[in-house]
Amino acid sequence: MLFSKTVIFKKTKNNPIDYMVTLFGRTYWFIEKQWKNIRIFAFNNRTIFELFLITVYAIEQIVLITLAYLYPKHIFLFVSVFAVIVLSTFAFHKLLMESRIKILEERTMDLNFEKQNIELESQELYSRYNEVIDSYNKLKTQDLNNLILPIKKK
Repeated sequence: MLFSKTVIFKKTKNNPIDYMVTLFGRTYWFIEKQWKNIRIFAFNNRTIFELFLITVYAIEQIVLITLAYLYPKHIFLFVSVFAVIVLSTFAFHKLLMESRIKILEERTMDLNFEKQNIELESQELYSRYNEVIDSYNKLKTQDLNNLILPIKKK
């Protein structure tokens, strides 16, 4: 987002630096937008996302088995490519789950902060309640029939 709004030089066709910065900024903005959408999707729809990745892992294995059966001479190549693809898929899965955990940690911190505020408010209410009870008990023990109250004249 930084480079998409920053103009270093006046935009001209002869200035390739400015074009590259703008192109990079737009590309970065697009990638950032898509990643945030995927993170939110993975957070809100964990089960669907897990099922999707399980399906991807299964398809990868089926493709490996099929290729190994059809072309047994190239099995080492297939296993090597399969390992790279599975590890990449796993890394993507790990990134998304860590991202999900980060969102959960942020929400937990917010909830803890809110809980602390509520606890402070409840302590203040409890102390005011105790003051009211003390005042009530004090008035209760006094002889209210002989109490002299100031009378305001109109």
